[in-house]
Amino acid sequence: DESETKKTCLSAHVKPFNAVTFNPFWNISDFQRFCRVTALARRLVKRLKPAVDVSVADMLDAELLWVRHAQGDHFADDILALKNGRPLPKGSYLRKLDPFLDEAGLLRVGGRLAAADMGMDEKHPIILPAVRVTSLCDVNNYIVSRLIFHYHCVNQHAGPDWLLNVLRQRYWLITGRRVIRNVISRCVACQRATKRPLEQKIA
Repeated sequence: DESETKKTCLSAHVKPFNAVTFNPFWNISDFQRFCRVTALARRLVKRLKPAVDVSVADMLDAELLWVRHAQGDHFADDILALKNGRPLPKGSYLRKLDPFLDEAGLLRVGGRLAAADMGMDEKHPIILPAVRVTSLCDVNNYIVSRLIFHYHCVNQHAGPDWLLNVLRQRYWLITGRRVIRNVISRCVACQRATKRPLEQKIA
C-alpha cells in the first residue's frame, strides 16, 4: 500500500492594529525601545517582512501613532467637528489655536505661517494634550509624559524652559510649562541633585 502524505497548512491571522491590543508595550519604560517594538509590530500587522534594523522614519511613525491615539482620546469632539466641517464645540481649549487635521490625521496648530520658510512641524506643531502624573511609575502611562521624560533625559536633565523650547520644535503642549514641571519633578536623578537632605532633630 502506498503511504499517504498529509500536508498541513498553517495560517496566521493578524488582527488590525489596535492600541488596546498592544497594551503590554506600555510596560517598556525605555522610549527608544518602546518605539522600536511598536514599529516592528506595525510591520507584522501590515504583513511586511520584519526588518532587523528599524529606520528613523519607522521610529517616528511609531511615535506619531501613539500621539494620534492620545489626540483621539482627549480631543474626540474637536476632531469629529473638524472632520465634518463644523465649528469646534463651545468651551473647547483648542478654539484659540485654530487647529486643523493634516494628511496623516494629526491635529496641528493653525495660524498664518503657511507661507513661511519653515518646516511643517515648526509652522504647525502637533497638539499634545495636558496630562498629570503623581509618581515616577505614572510617567509610562501616557505618551505625552513619555515624550517629556525622554527629551528631559536626552537633553542632560534640562529644566522646564529649555525643555519647552525643544518640544515646540515639533509639538504644542497644552499648558506646556505646568505639565513639564509636573513630569520632571518625578525624576529621581534631578531630585537627588537639587533637593536638600533631611536634617534630624537634635536629641
